[in-house]
Amino acid sequence: MVLRVRISGQRAACCCLLGLLASVASVSSYFVSSPARLTRTTCRSVLSATPYSVREIDVPARANADKTVIVAGATGYIGRAVVEESVKRGYNTVALVRSKAKLETDDGIAAYRNAFAGAIVMECDVENPAALNTLMAHIDIPVDTVICCLASPTGTKKEAYAIDYQASLNCMDAGAAVNARHFVLLSAFCCRRPLLQLQQAKLKLEAKLQEQSQLTYSIIRPTAFFKSVSGQLEAIQGGAPYVLFGDGAVTRCNPIAECELAEFMLDSLTNPDKCNKILNVGGPDEPLTNKMLGQVSLLLQLQYRNGVSLLL
Repeated sequence: MVLRVRISGQRAACCCLLGLLASVASVSSYFVSSPARLTRTTCRSVLSATPYSVREIDVPARANADKTVIVAGATGYIGRAVVEESVKRGYNTVALVRSKAKLETDDGIAAYRNAFAGAIVMECDVENPAALNTLMAHIDIPVDTVICCLASPTGTKKEAYAIDYQASLNCMDAGAAVNARHFVLLSAFCCRRPLLQLQQAKLKLEAKLQEQSQLTYSIIRPTAFFKSVSGQLEAIQGGAPYVLFGDGAVTRCNPIAECELAEFMLDSLTNPDKCNKILNVGGPDEPLTNKMLGQVSLLLQLQYRNGVSLLL
């Protein structure tokens, strides 16, 4: 079963749909370093000093101010959305990054300034369990939840087991060591049929999480992201070929926006129905195949050529 969530990001949804249609139309045409102890005073000083603290965060009464949420993989596509959502909900949010220097460049500030506003950005090598343990031990506002959004860039066997399994396991163990309550793992819907090393590494970590009893957990398996789908259009525009499986009716897509996925993940911290479960989650509509999208694209082209105004 795939849970479907509402789409509030209408602009993102429309952009995604246009990207999908355009991509199919193209096919049819051309076939921490060692931290000081993080006290409440330190947190305030970090927030006032960081270039990411540039906007007011409207959180009623700071309801979750006594809880810390650690986000591993914070600079990733979903990670940054999770950081932003965590801050909105009033948690003391720690965003783990490999290199703060990268975030302080012009490109880094442009990419992360808004998402990381109100969060504490800390440098830490998640592949180093001792560094993780030291970091979490120096946070005096109790760590309530660790959210792991780690993902290997290439998905090769070596990288998948180093990041998607071992580094993620390091995060789980470090959370347990400081008596965290909950662990949220960003997994993938495709793990149901594990053919790739990346999927097998994620499944191995899922099994470890389910075997332990110290932390409650939520394993989130989203379908395709908007970015991964719209990225196909960018690749085609750059001259890359479009990969089509079978006759276009084999694979189906039901993408979810990063902001809605982040909301769903943060909901799992307080919703008992999302506790100690594997949760499949996707967008609100029925999945569409490439063939269906191509048919819609052709219809839109015909209507456009005939001067018909369309509202998506």
